[in-house]
Amino acid sequence: MVKNMLMQLDWDQPPAHTARQVLQLARQLEATLTLLIIRQQLDELMESDREAFVLATLTQLEATRQILQSEAQALGVNLIVEIAASGHPIDTLLAFGTEQHFDLLVVCKPHEHHRLRDAISGEPWKQITTRSTLPVLVMPS
Repeated sequence: MVKNMLMQLDWDQPPAHTARQVLQLARQLEATLTLLIIRQQLDELMESDREAFVLATLTQLEATRQILQSEAQALGVNLIVEIAASGHPIDTLLAFGTEQHFDLLVVCKPHEHHRLRDAISGEPWKQITTRSTLPVLVMPS
């Protein structure tokens, strides 16, 4: 039974349409949805401490978070937003999902391809589906 779902919120391409679909699924399953924001702590982005970093990240995403929170509230879905800093987003997502005992990991499969990046590192959704110990739902975005 799925009661805790995890989805990465990609800060530079908010998956509004996909997130709405996942909120609908969470409602049907009566599950909590956690959106994980993974930001790399690059020197030029890093604030003086972790609290400042989290605040700066939340400020950047506030409009998207408010829209999704409003939609979740209208649907009666418990929505949680978490922030993680990482050197490698896939490793962070998989570790967070396992450590926090999520029942389902939702990943987006974009329609557009970044051929050079994908040729070097592989498509992220494929890496997640092959490496995850959790059940994975792949959603088009």
